[in-house]
Amino acid sequence: MLQELRASRLDVLSNAAGPPTAICGAGAGMPTRLGGRVLEAAFAIGPERQGGGWEIGVPVRFGSRTPGAVVCRWPVDRVVPVDAAELLELAAVVAAPRLDALLAAHRDEAKAATAVPELLGASESMANVRKAIVRAAAAPFAVLIEGESGVGKELAARAVHHLSARRERKFCDLNCAALPEDLLESELFGHARGAFSGAV
Repeated sequence: MLQELRASRLDVLSNAAGPPTAICGAGAGMPTRLGGRVLEAAFAIGPERQGGGWEIGVPVRFGSRTPGAVVCRWPVDRVVPVDAAELLELAAVVAAPRLDALLAAHRDEAKAATAVPELLGASESMANVRKAIVRAAAAPFAVLIEGESGVGKELAARAVHHLSARRERKFCDLNCAALPEDLLESELFGHARGAFSGAV
């Protein structure tokens, strides 16, 4: 059975970014008709003759969602193993959490790129800044942004505010260097009641 699988081509597909496309495997980036039908039907299909070979597709289920499908292809001159669908279903179970996490990361990257158009640059560092902004915006607490003068701290703060649940509230940017040290320390780290005037 394993030898037969090695002679095949195994792809993991998703339709998260448009038509069902192999996102990893030997056929990465290639569209497939059978994968689309498996995703729509949410059950295994095949073996079925497709072009110059045989295909079997099984859905990848994660909770109540079907984020993708596993499709295996054999050349037309190969015999499709009888228990191939069962083995592919096991592969789909193993692939489900990783595929869901991969698609979530792609969604976050797309959200970050479109939500913060003011941040220019396509480097890995800028992509990490965008991801950090999206993560910070989802946090239910205050966010401290540090950096040298002129690096875009206020721009990042505005982006965090714009993406957060607090977006309908007013945004007020403060220069921490202009605040009294005790007040800044209290705001960042908290204070005891009565520690200074107005500390409640």
